[in-house]
Amino acid sequence: MSSTIRNILFIFGIVCVVIMVIHFDADGRGASMFLSSVWPWMPIVLAIWIPIYAFNALAYKTIVNLTAPTSASPRIKYVEAARLTISGFAFSYITPMGFGGLPYRIMELRQRLGTTRATASTLLYSMTHVLSHFLLWSTAAILFPVFYSGKMDMTLWLLIGCFLLLAVIVFFVFLKGIKSKIALKLLTLFTLIPFIKRFTQHWLLKYSEKAQQIDQSLSMLHRAPLLFLKALACEYVARLINTWEFIFILAAFGHHIAYVDALMILAFSSLIGNIFFFLPLQLGAREGGVISIISLLSLPAVVGVYTAFFTRIREIFWVAIGVILIKFHPKTDNND
Repeated sequence: MSSTIRNILFIFGIVCVVIMVIHFDADGRGASMFLSSVWPWMPIVLAIWIPIYAFNALAYKTIVNLTAPTSASPRIKYVEAARLTISGFAFSYITPMGFGGLPYRIMELRQRLGTTRATASTLLYSMTHVLSHFLLWSTAAILFPVFYSGKMDMTLWLLIGCFLLLAVIVFFVFLKGIKSKIALKLLTLFTLIPFIKRFTQHWLLKYSEKAQQIDQSLSMLHRAPLLFLKALACEYVARLINTWEFIFILAAFGHHIAYVDALMILAFSSLIGNIFFFLPLQLGAREGGVISIISLLSLPAVVGVYTAFFTRIREIFWVAIGVILIKFHPKTDNND
């Protein structure tokens, strides 16, 4: 990536962090409680994301190196994978529809890996990340009737059943798509959409070869399935570690909950946040998810408000770290 683009992204990231701070919603009572009694827990909540990002980075490194066509092909080191992981998630978080992280990682990798492989590996990692979401949500959907049977009614049974069916379909479509040249098919799909097809038909002629190369890189998944499962397992473990964030946050407010309770809070707030993925910074969506599931678990609703307060501070901190890491790029990537 050129230094000019990197500086533009850095400035954009700083502006977004400032906006997050300005629009940070905290009433006087919440801020007072935070400063007077629970602030000592903040370092623990921030630190829990170190192993989370460590597993995310291992998954990303595994996926990128999995797409290497030969043993002599360039690979990325773990430290670089960690930098791109944290910065990529920061840009996904501050851009509408979580779009920013994907092109950022591609731009960072394309000089060393080539545009085709950088695109293929980043797309495959994004799909792996999404699959880990579904694994987390499926885990919560299976455990909820077991541990909260008294709260189950016909509506909840129907919702859980529909979601588990959707999860099976998602995994099937993913595996089927990798086998059936998904990149070329998506490119072809754009040429069939009314109103824009006359603008996109030339894409098929111009980029069909690139799409085939991307599909060829994605097909590496079937040649090394254990490496893909390793990456998916790392992403899933990262989510299980993330659950401890809510255990520590609620402990700060004097509520000691079981691990499965925290898992439900994480899964539901994550689900709501992703449903409203189109909102920049997921403003309001994640907070609403936290408050709703905490009320469902028979905890005081006000705890949900303070929990959302806590997580928003953590998000601002790690987005800022991700933006700063943009400047710490490899020396080999130093040309304009």
